Amino acid sequence: MISKRTSNQKLCNVKHAKGNILIKKELLNKYSNFKEIFKGESNNFDGVVNVNKIIPELKNINLDKLNVEQIKKLANLIFENHHPTNKFINNKNIIIVTKSGINESIEKIYYNHNQRYFLKEHMKVFSDLGDIIEHATLINQVIEKKNRKKYNSWHYYFDCLRIGNCFYYLEFEIVSMDNGENHYRIQRLKLKEKNR
Repeated sequence: MISKRTSNQKLCNVKHAKGNILIKKELLNKYSNFKEIFKGESNNFDGVVNVNKIIPELKNINLDKLNVEQIKKLANLIFENHHPTNKFINNKNIIIVTKSGINESIEKIYYNHNQRYFLKEHMKVFSDLGDIIEHATLINQVIEKKNRKKYNSWHYYFDCLRIGNCFYYLEFEIVSMDNGENHYRIQRLKLKEKNR
């Protein structure tokens, strides 16, 4: 959950490990939630990543008949089949996609009515996640607020995707960890309105 910075917090108090995505003052707490991100960034974003519209792993599969564990396995299989590595570079920062990150994302998608509506599109995103990560724009940053010792900051990225004949906005989260790694976590899709 994104939360606003209190006035007494200072940027210089942010701890970093070597390899973490650095906090930019102008992006710190720019948005308070993902709805604000979609509203604020949708009008300003021109880039488009083309996502494969045909994924062999989805052929003859009815996603509505799969439970969350089966969907997690399928999402991980799609990612592994379409990526030779799980490390990607965005603006000189290494971002790692792990099985636990994909599983967490699927949990959030599966149990959210609005996101589950786009489940097939989300599965297609996993086939091109590396390219998406490498081309996405960092648009918001937040310091870890829940005192989870292994995390120090959260970074929110935004991209526009073409999947088949439709355009979508994608927001995804990266967490910078105390060990210096940056891990992919959660993604959300929104159908781009035709007049934008």
